[in-house]
Amino acid sequence: MASRAVPHDLHWAVVPDVVDDTNQPMWTCTLCADRKAHRTRAKAQHEEGVLHQTLLQEAELLASKNTTEQDHRAFEHESRARRAAIEDATRQLLAALAHIPPPEAAPSASPQEPPGFNWGLALDDAGETSDPAASLTFESEVTRTVAQALLDKFAESDDEQEEREDADVEEEPIVEPMVSVDNGSQADVNVRKRALPQDDAQIRRHWFPWHDKITCTLDVLTHLPRSVFSQRQLDLFLWLLRINDVDDVPSVRHILRLNAALQRACGIDSIAYKGVLGHTYYVNALDQIIAQEMANPCVRPHLSFYPEDTGGAHLSEASQAARWLHEAPDDVLTPMVRVGSRDFYVHEPLMGDDGKVRMPMRWFTRFQRGKHVLFAKCWEMQACCTDTGNGWVIVKRDDYEIAAANLMKTFPELCTAAARYNLPHPTNILGVCDPKKPADGCSPWSYTDPKLGNPWREQSKGHRVVAFPIWMYCDDTSGNLSKKWNEHNSVLFTAAGLVREQLQKEYNIHFLTTSNIAPPLEMMDGVVEQLESAQKTGVWAWDCMLNEPVLVLPWVLALLGDNPMQSEFACHIGLQAKFFCRNCWCKGRDVAEEQGGDAGDDDSTQSVLSCNSEDARSTVSHDVPADTSSVASGGASDSVSNAGRRVSKVKARAKKALESMSDMVGRVTSFLKPGTPRNKNETAKQLRSYFTMASVPGAKTTIKKERTQSGIKDTFQLAHLETLFKSYKNKRGYTAKQVALSAAIEDLPEHTTNPVWRIRELDAHQDTPVEVLHVVLLGFIKYFWRDCHDPCRTSAGFPPRDSYRTSSGHPPVSFVSS
Repeated sequence: MASRAVPHDLHWAVVPDVVDDTNQPMWTCTLCADRKAHRTRAKAQHEEGVLHQTLLQEAELLASKNTTEQDHRAFEHESRARRAAIEDATRQLLAALAHIPPPEAAPSASPQEPPGFNWGLALDDAGETSDPAASLTFESEVTRTVAQALLDKFAESDDEQEEREDADVEEEPIVEPMVSVDNGSQADVNVRKRALPQDDAQIRRHWFPWHDKITCTLDVLTHLPRSVFSQRQLDLFLWLLRINDVDDVPSVRHILRLNAALQRACGIDSIAYKGVLGHTYYVNALDQIIAQEMANPCVRPHLSFYPEDTGGAHLSEASQAARWLHEAPDDVLTPMVRVGSRDFYVHEPLMGDDGKVRMPMRWFTRFQRGKHVLFAKCWEMQACCTDTGNGWVIVKRDDYEIAAANLMKTFPELCTAAARYNLPHPTNILGVCDPKKPADGCSPWSYTDPKLGNPWREQSKGHRVVAFPIWMYCDDTSGNLSKKWNEHNSVLFTAAGLVREQLQKEYNIHFLTTSNIAPPLEMMDGVVEQLESAQKTGVWAWDCMLNEPVLVLPWVLALLGDNPMQSEFACHIGLQAKFFCRNCWCKGRDVAEEQGGDAGDDDSTQSVLSCNSEDARSTVSHDVPADTSSVASGGASDSVSNAGRRVSKVKARAKKALESMSDMVGRVTSFLKPGTPRNKNETAKQLRSYFTMASVPGAKTTIKKERTQSGIKDTFQLAHLETLFKSYKNKRGYTAKQVALSAAIEDLPEHTTNPVWRIRELDAHQDTPVEVLHVVLLGFIKYFWRDCHDPCRTSAGFPPRDSYRTSSGHPPVSFVSS
């Protein structure tokens, strides 16, 4: 076991007048500056923490920066002196070559400037300087001219430098255009290196929650979804940055530690579940994803929280459809609107500016005069006097609306001012009447507690409350890059309040869970559990547009998927069943009716045998061995009877009865008519009946026939039914079987049916939209296109493919190279 590191007393200070239980002094960390008192033996443990290590590295980095800056200034000081010496020597050399006396150098600001040096190139024989006007050779004249020109250049450079210094004092310099990235400071950008920050706190604020720009970009680079970096690749990339003189390159360990800290602070938790079927799977936290969507400035401006009433003029968004506008329960929609500083909630009496009291049931918008205006769909409230006192009777209305701008009194304000307006107290609700059902009389008010009002008013504590509808999606995909199928069932969701242009963008599609072992309904159990928890308490999130916290209420608008997956969600037996539609009770081909009875009855078996007697005989003749071919007629009859039993076992397919024209017309006509819609409650009742039948031994065959007859099959429930069937498999006697079955029923989990039925705002029969890809595009359109483009149809007497044209003169379907 590794020993704990010895703490550094450099970063610790004694807390005055505080000791521990062993009379030892308490310490506080001056580096973390958290003002927490630590025991002496806990100092080393504190120094191993992520925060302390991060601050320690930053302090060491800052110290190294200061040392580097001091070395840099010393180097510049020494270089400046060297350049001054070289420049002076060059001037005197050029002056000697030009045969002119060396210029008197002005006092230089550089320290320890060396004295002038005579190169001795213009001396006469006596050792004195020759006259510049003396006769020179051609080569000497050329050398003198070149040297004079170079001296003039030196003089011009000095004048330009003086002018530049004067200009710097008098006016702002013109900034040379360059391409740069703002790193959060006002420091000049170094083209070759990343400039050292002048204000580290400003850098941190700008790149929060990262330390600086390079840490942010490295973190983004290592989390690209389709280009994951390994630690070895990351180490190589960091070496490449350091070898190219990039400053402040973090280490791999620092990046991994930062990633862990950011994941804890801003990441999405993956919650482990042990499924009721025995599989382990993980589900991402739904509430955290929704909270991040509300705080995302790229997503929040495109979200809608209220349905929109377009009057049927157009339908382009989910908020304009009837599902959100009319069909969704009132208690899952956005429960409040804010008018000025007052909050009006549904299921609470309110007063309009006309003095009438109404009961708002839902809020919606309507586009008027270039903007969306909020309205409330209300029920009428009538004051009533009874023997027990005055109260209110609520009358259901479908056409009672009021604009939010015309609301005057909230529920708390109305409770205070009811006596002043000579009205009954709004908490005294006597009942609810439905004019469409006068025989039912008045039913009690059950939406809320009339004395408390809407419970979200208390839970929100004065903050806004918004509903967050989602599209839930589940489908099977392959987990392999090759063509070999490796089925993974995945559950995802998107925000239904987004506009269509944003809905299918990749960052708006959120992953929840996947597994190649756990079935979809078992994983949906964990998803529904999170959804129920979020609907019960709400999700607190930061609204980046309003800059305030809001309470978010998620709910499921619809379930998306292909036909087999949606049938499984709706507890539908499948498309090959007699009742092949998951939305209604439309009936298809019934084999039992075509055979004149139940396929398993003796009569139907005899009819099958009579229809296939010749085939049975031929089969028997082939099965008889060669040495028994000359058996008596009694043996032959026994063989025929054995063949009949064999045909009965394999349930040979009966010949399909011929359908008359009138039968076909009747079948097609009934198919085109709207069928009786399926109902969530009746399906749940049928599933409960399966458990009632399974509570008695020997009901397996009965339940199987019932599933075939009704077309209702719950694969999630089937696993629990199989557990009950196996519980008494090896028992003898009815009493022993019943005891074992009762014990197995006691061990069943709380939820034994499809978890989709626990989503109270969802009806899997009606809220599973038709999949356009397989039903329409790859359905009748594909086959219609095939029939229209089949060249063999022309020879058979059908019209040519060119005769199939739309009103615009184009073929009904156009494909590339077709």
